[in-house]
Amino acid sequence: VNYKAFAKAFFSIKKWTKPKPAGFELEIIPITDLASVHVGDIAQFQINLMGRPFSSKPDKLEYITATSNSFGGPDSFFLSAIIYRGKAQFRMPAAGQWVVSVGIMEEVTEDHFKEFLGKCTKVGYVSTISFNVKP
Repeated sequence: VNYKAFAKAFFSIKKWTKPKPAGFELEIIPITDLASVHVGDIAQFQINLMGRPFSSKPDKLEYITATSNSFGGPDSFFLSAIIYRGKAQFRMPAAGQWVVSVGIMEEVTEDHFKEFLGKCTKVGYVSTISFNVKP
């Protein structure tokens, strides 16, 4: 398995602008101004794999998760959303620091990730993004 992990945090200074992709193989890019998300608001994200919008396939549902110490407490509940046409969203249920994460594991074939043929059978990527939800 070839495995790479990426993490980003976003900050707004005065005015929010949608961030540009950083060029990582797997990226979560906020569509919503994360600096102004309050409880009950929807936070939307673009998920790109190799610079292109990533989506679930009919035979394999892909999803992102959102976790927070302020939601679920010791029971470790989390939110989950299906990735559709490169996008996913959550309605934020609690204030506090949140981490949104996506993990993708793909088979290496002659048509898909062929640069890894003979080196590994699967390629895995994980990306996270963190932000605070206001009360």
